[in-house]
Amino acid sequence: MLSEAGLTDCWFTNCYKCRPPDNDLAKLPGLGIPLEAYEDQLWEELNETRPTLIIAAGATALGLLGGPATCGRAGPQITKWRGSLLTCSRLGHQHFVIPISHPAFVLREWSERDISIFVLRKVREELNYFLANGKLQPLPERQLIIEPTFDDAFAFLNEIAEKKTRVSVDIEMLFRRLPYTVALATSPSVAMSIGFGDYEGEHGAKLWRLLDRIFRNNNQIGQNYLGFDSHWLETLGFRVNTGLVDDTMVAHHVLWPELPHKLEFLAMQFTREPFWKDEGRRWTPKDGKSKLMKYNAKDAAVTYEVFLKELEELNFPKP
Repeated sequence: MLSEAGLTDCWFTNCYKCRPPDNDLAKLPGLGIPLEAYEDQLWEELNETRPTLIIAAGATALGLLGGPATCGRAGPQITKWRGSLLTCSRLGHQHFVIPISHPAFVLREWSERDISIFVLRKVREELNYFLANGKLQPLPERQLIIEPTFDDAFAFLNEIAEKKTRVSVDIEMLFRRLPYTVALATSPSVAMSIGFGDYEGEHGAKLWRLLDRIFRNNNQIGQNYLGFDSHWLETLGFRVNTGLVDDTMVAHHVLWPELPHKLEFLAMQFTREPFWKDEGRRWTPKDGKSKLMKYNAKDAAVTYEVFLKELEELNFPKP
């Protein structure tokens, strides 16, 4: 797989230098050496060799190198984080940690092989940039506008409506029962999230009318927009012109019918945005609305970027 991806000069190591009894890491200290000793050895190796790109193969490597952000209740999940460009706080030099499925898993689940090669090719792209520029390519920067004042929200929506700007649209639900926020992105780098109930009286009515005007007249982009978001928007009374909608999920079914079609996979395939989807799945009202709105705006911005990359693969001109 490394050879197919064009990565032929690699250094290999293991997080733990002994195979644990029954392949159970919890039993490794029974051999007389604590886990921390193996881990200290790994940190020493990495800080001496200072690798710029580190491929974390499997959950054990990701758990050590990816940090707490990658760990859910069941530990790190490679299917979420594979292909993400991460950094490790224990390493002081510039680097990316890129998770990938463990080769032993690929041998058991052969459908993962092509995805793993794709991730390795992303590593090769990062390496090419580093070799050409002497530094790693920065991660995407996005202006995510949350909790806007009425004046800011009105100015943003009015400009979209007046110029008939193509927008990426995403909604978030409260307890999966009530549309709570809506985000509109005018590009992959700029998005605003607006709370449906954040503005009262005439202010709320003005924003509502502007949103309806945009949904009726503007070209729109969305992930599963035709199957989900548009229906909920219509439930709220908006008139969504589905004839003006480009659905990134539908396009992905056309381009890559054999691959997963969730936004997190499309983002891994077409963008350099690290995995972020748990920020929304784990959200509760106790976390505060701003956290959900940031997640909402990022969804819309990333979907816009995916859309542009899909247009390239479809050989369609950019809008």
